[in-house]
Amino acid sequence: MTRRCLILSAAVIALASAASVAQKATIYEGQSLSAGGPLVVAGWGSGSAREVSEEGYVGARSLRVVTHGYYAGVRFDLQRPLDLRDFLGKPNSYVVLTVKPALPVPGQTTTRTSTTSWTTSGTQAETPDTAYTFPYPPGEEPPEANLPVGVETRFRMERMRVVLDTDGGVAVAEDLDVRKAIDEERGWKQVVAPLSFFKGSVNGMLRRAIVSGNTTDMFYLGEMKIVTEPVAKIALDTAVEPYEAKVGEKITFTAQAQAGIAPLEIVWDFDASDGLQEEAVGETVYNFYYKAGEYTATCIVKDLSGAQEPLKRTLGVRVVAQ
Repeated sequence: MTRRCLILSAAVIALASAASVAQKATIYEGQSLSAGGPLVVAGWGSGSAREVSEEGYVGARSLRVVTHGYYAGVRFDLQRPLDLRDFLGKPNSYVVLTVKPALPVPGQTTTRTSTTSWTTSGTQAETPDTAYTFPYPPGEEPPEANLPVGVETRFRMERMRVVLDTDGGVAVAEDLDVRKAIDEERGWKQVVAPLSFFKGSVNGMLRRAIVSGNTTDMFYLGEMKIVTEPVAKIALDTAVEPYEAKVGEKITFTAQAQAGIAPLEIVWDFDASDGLQEEAVGETVYNFYYKAGEYTATCIVKDLSGAQEPLKRTLGVRVVAQ
């Protein structure tokens, strides 16, 4: 059987309009939270937030946040409300959270030192001092909690929730997928929520923002901002392996798409002859064809912010009898 990889080069679609200059309004970027300052940060619900210096993204500090679900996390109270009017009504306006996991992957050694003691038989015993015992009781997290060098960290939470409280009402963005966060330097990740995702009323002046996760977790928050970014055209690379297969053989389809910070969704239809349908979702999907013939598979990339139309690409697949 011939095995080849059909690669489609990067493709782009034209945009109806694009912002020429990025706009930015910062809520938090690692600045010192002095008493009486313009920003007050505190825990929300049973969650907690502590200013720490062991990690920093923009500045030398970050917030170490503990969340116990969607109704426990960190709140930002703006003593001078932030004017959102320049960001409203634009599909390319986003709330951007830059976060980093603070807990080790389960099963790893998290010890930093050990204590030597003597057993009753006269032999030495090493008792490790554990760097983390989690979850901490609310408000009792240690002020500094550096992990040992080389320990891999991972989010426990899979999704985040952001609340914007303005003088014109409250709006909520739920189920922001942390697994699709944009990789940044030094292990930081960006979770992006278009303002169009928020349900409720976003008007006028921002007075408070709340951030939480869908389960018990601890993470660093290095930056929170609202931006209007120039719309980036969708770039797409797709492949199918093999594109010639036997009846009933597993076929793998892959795609990688980018459009700046815009959140994207990749959906697939495996047989265009019966109309386009969303038969699978993701960068890597599989299909089986049980009848010999020529098929046209379609990859569709959606800009979930609504800033541009979906991009479609087709891939030919030949299925031969056993």
